[in-house]
Amino acid sequence: MIVLVDGAFVSDILVETCVKYEIPIYAANKQLKTKIRSHGRATISIKQAKKVFKNGERAYTSAESVLPIVHSKIVDVFKNKFLFRTILSSFPEYRDFFFRELSKEELANFQPSKKVVLKPSRGFFSLGVRVCLPENFNENAKGAVKEVENATKTYPSATLKEDKWIVEEYITGKEFAVDAYFDKQGNPVVNAVYYHPFSDEMDTRDLLYYSNKRIMKEQVPKVKLFLTRLRDAVSSSSRISNFPLHMEYRIRNGVVYPIEINPWRFGGFGLSDLPAVWGLNQYERFFGLKTNEKAEMKDGINYAFILCRNPVNLSDNQRYQIDHEGYRKMLKDLEIEVKQYHKFDYKKFGVASVANCEAFNERKMVSLLKYDTSPHYLPV
Repeated sequence: MIVLVDGAFVSDILVETCVKYEIPIYAANKQLKTKIRSHGRATISIKQAKKVFKNGERAYTSAESVLPIVHSKIVDVFKNKFLFRTILSSFPEYRDFFFRELSKEELANFQPSKKVVLKPSRGFFSLGVRVCLPENFNENAKGAVKEVENATKTYPSATLKEDKWIVEEYITGKEFAVDAYFDKQGNPVVNAVYYHPFSDEMDTRDLLYYSNKRIMKEQVPKVKLFLTRLRDAVSSSSRISNFPLHMEYRIRNGVVYPIEINPWRFGGFGLSDLPAVWGLNQYERFFGLKTNEKAEMKDGINYAFILCRNPVNLSDNQRYQIDHEGYRKMLKDLEIEVKQYHKFDYKKFGVASVANCEAFNERKMVSLLKYDTSPHYLPV
């Protein structure tokens, strides 16, 4: 077993699991090494990490920037969005699905004939993702490229790049995300499925993900079937086993249409810790340390990941203090009980916080999609 960490967020639950079971940890920077040592756990070198991985140990990463250490053919299948779409085109239901890879320069001259989604071939956190109509494609493309160019100052090239882009058919239907893994025998195991609602058809933000008993009952069988078929489709070149993943997908006419798959990890920015709110430690389950069979959702409860994203009207020349107390009170007024709360540097990451919660009123919770966070950004 080995865990490799980097990035803006490293789960305390993940680190505590490593400490409890003495799982080796590789940390990519000094700040993370200090954090891990504060939990009473030493870190290993990159040379030791590569050796452990080559021995066939189960591996988990917290960020895509450390993927080169655990590189394999299967990583290329999932991280190369064009290759991933090409493999899926062998499935009967996806044969007519439109997709194309373009360079940054080619974007300026491309003109779609229908509604499409534009996104960087290597991306993260919905950065640079745009839903485009034919008449506004060029304008959206310019904005997307600029957004990603700015974001690459914060995120490493292994996570986000602006040189190649994917233009693909807009997929209608409800959007979901799933944390799952292939076990030692290559069988898919689904830990959690989250519904990802939007304020309208043009919205691409990661403001809210939530799960409940109904969602799990409806979606788990569909996801397992898709992952089994995907395993069989790529098994000729790469065997998939002991492999965690985070997939986003939509349901169209009852069929799973994958948007993307992120390898070697579960949901980012704290989403992977949401199942702990109902008693499931995903890391223990993946490493085979505990089955967490007693972890069970409560009836009538929505388990929600809520992101406080910067409002669009923030001034670049103004400093702000985040009113976290007022923001949490607002959540409480919506019958949302915060169980985990993580603060971020809003200037660096574009978000002030993420909260994992129990929500008792689904309608009030979903109203957050239209909530203006400006009152919680106080000029100083």
